[in-house]
Amino acid sequence: MPGGDTGGDTGGEGGEAVCWLERVCPGCGALREGREDAPCAACGAPPGATD
Repeated sequence: MPGGDTGGDTGGEGGEAVCWLERVCPGCGALREGREDAPCAACGAPPGATD
């Protein structure tokens, strides 16, 4: 095919969310799972903790 394949078509594959930054615990760096209002399962930091 003229021009070649640009690799832009992913064929409708799914994948991870673009940014999970808001799910990273600021206390320990763990990725929070489940409810957004639950404390971090790894360190117990409350939601919205800044350090």
